[in-house]
Amino acid sequence: MLKLVSFLLLTPSFAIPLSAQSVAGIEVGDPPTLLDKLNLKAVAHVTQGSTDSTKYVLPNGDELSVTSDSQAKKIVYVEHDWSRGSANTPADFPGFTFGVTTLEEIRKVTHSNGFTYRRNAMGAAAGEFFTFNAYTLANKPDLVVVFVTAFNVSEVRNALGGRNPSRDEMARYLKLDGLILAREDYLDQLWGVEKVSDPENKPIAWAAVQPTAKASHWQRRAESDANLKWSSSGVVSRSPSS
Repeated sequence: MLKLVSFLLLTPSFAIPLSAQSVAGIEVGDPPTLLDKLNLKAVAHVTQGSTDSTKYVLPNGDELSVTSDSQAKKIVYVEHDWSRGSANTPADFPGFTFGVTTLEEIRKVTHSNGFTYRRNAMGAAAGEFFTFNAYTLANKPDLVVVFVTAFNVSEVRNALGGRNPSRDEMARYLKLDGLILAREDYLDQLWGVEKVSDPENKPIAWAAVQPTAKASHWQRRAESDANLKWSSSGVVSRSPSS
């Protein structure tokens, strides 16, 4: 699946202490020297301006990538990208599991669809359809958590007898594939400042929560399937909607 940057969480089998609002024990704002303590082999490194991005491959095949600001000497972006090699890998966001937690469940937990960056809301590549749903954190408003969900287009079509999924079905098939924790101002630089927000979007807590039966504005919207344009190759585009 196509990602701008790959960033992943460690599973409990790795001896790295986890803390609140962290990915693999790494908090946004930590000094980049903390990465030396991970004892992981870097497989890629890119320096662009004042930012340094490094990707690591974890023992279970997942990837952990971290971006730091060399001038501020602080980490500004961390992402956990699930390799799909290990089933039921817990995500660092409490109660969520890679490959299991659906976008429908994420919406129930957060009571909204959050917001998306207009340039990076959804896309398709290599037969995969994926979405990015972002939320600010209640006690750290400068931070954003992004839930990346995905499904294989051919597999979903086969499961539905060859037809394309409806919008409601898409939310049930899209499953957690990546998790991003970053400074919002850095994401604004990376993806642009234009955002589209669910009217019921509110900051969320990084805490153990369970889906509720409360329906959000997004869940109640009866959006037409005509808003999604599918091609025979599975590429999707959105037509304007109100």
